[in-house]
Amino acid sequence: MIMKSREDFIAKTQELFDKRNEYRELISNRKYKEILLTDILNGEKIEIAALEAALGEAKEALVKKVTLEDAEKKLEVLKYSKGVEEELQVASSEKNADLMRELIAKIESENLIIEPKILNDSKNALAKIK
Repeated sequence: MIMKSREDFIAKTQELFDKRNEYRELISNRKYKEILLTDILNGEKIEIAALEAALGEAKEALVKKVTLEDAEKKLEVLKYSKGVEEELQVASSEKNADLMRELIAKIESENLIIEPKILNDSKNALAKIK
């Protein structure tokens, strides 16, 4: 009887330790994913694909809502900026001065994240068109 009680106690204790270790691993993974996402957000040049991947992993790991919201906002801005950047490249290649002026003004007024070389090339091309 004492042996049975002892075996039950050992089994329950082991189960509790396993649950505790699983919870600790969950917390550790969440913190790691949060740090990874924050590092990407604080980077000088952010790749959309890397941010999307890190955001997906962070959601799975149940990272803080505030961090996820910041990342989603940043991703939205990056996608919008990329779209405007592509429009500017098309306008530059077509030598459409009016559209180039409009897009450059939009980029500067909204502080969009555009590749500096593309912006400078477009400004130079616009100056030559005038």
